[in-house]
Amino acid sequence: METKTFTYMPDAPSGLIDTRQGAINIYASMPCPMKVPFKQLMTPFVESCNAGHPDAPVYCPDVADCSLEALGLTVRRTVDPDYLPDIVIANNYEFVFEYPFYESLLKTGVFTGVSHPSDLEAMPAELRTNLTNHNMGVLCFGSRSVVLDVTVDGVPQNIMSWRELLTPAWEDQFTVHGHLDKATFGFMYFLNKHFGAEGIVRYAKNIADIKHFSQIIKRLNSTGEYKTAINILPDVATAKIPSTKKVRILDLEEGKMLSPMMLFVKTSKLEQCRKILDFFWSKPFRKMLGNGCLLPDGLRKDRRYSIPDFGVLATDYKRLEKAFNDLFLENLNFGKINERMTGGGICK
Repeated sequence: METKTFTYMPDAPSGLIDTRQGAINIYASMPCPMKVPFKQLMTPFVESCNAGHPDAPVYCPDVADCSLEALGLTVRRTVDPDYLPDIVIANNYEFVFEYPFYESLLKTGVFTGVSHPSDLEAMPAELRTNLTNHNMGVLCFGSRSVVLDVTVDGVPQNIMSWRELLTPAWEDQFTVHGHLDKATFGFMYFLNKHFGAEGIVRYAKNIADIKHFSQIIKRLNSTGEYKTAINILPDVATAKIPSTKKVRILDLEEGKMLSPMMLFVKTSKLEQCRKILDFFWSKPFRKMLGNGCLLPDGLRKDRRYSIPDFGVLATDYKRLEKAFNDLFLENLNFGKINERMTGGGICK
């Protein structure tokens, strides 16, 4: 059976992401540890769709080539749906609220946030309302783990709260996954919600090192001088810590900060995209997501969860992002962090 040949969108403005005329276009941004598992599932699915239904092809660029910054710049150049993907998976707030995606495409109904009905039903009511009131869809939630290296001498073992950790006693005892030039917005929002600006200040001052999660995992239980007692990294990376490592994942009383992996579909293409949505909700795909992320139906009733108020982000994201970023960077000890750079690079 002959497969339909893709063509690029005609007369598209310059500098847009790659979409294919006549295809269902998917654009998926995944955290680093999930890129390979996503590709392993997505590639054969797309190939099967295109072999069985050449009249309705599916196009999904390699996940390594899917940049939300590039998609955001595309949205700045045009909000014409013809030049945009039909399905977007986004895992950061910047794309949704910094660029005109929310204001021009979600509020106007050009895109619909899609969640599985059973997932919505399983969520805590406050979280469900926050999502549905702002046309946000979700596949799963990322979070940050606080990993205690129990081989560090003299470290308290019974840590119950962030309030205990955000004190001068823990200065130079945090290693975090991230960037030297930018704060993680969702986590800054979490700290500010619970402890105000001082929580962000103290958190930054307690950081001795910023590393890629792979370097953090390697250092755990090491004999090197650079290991730290507290290590903060995404749950999806925490899932990769070998069972031989002597660590404890702290369950802190303030609960977990949730970072949604958001799912948006062109409203006019919802029915055409149904087979792809069913694939995203299939057991193999959910198993892949659940290997490090929290599925909505796995949120525990006895735990506290925090997520930004999307109504606030819709009106105040740029100001908050700048304020959090400035506060965080102003209080990092760059001199000390730079001294330790020989121990491994930061996340790019």
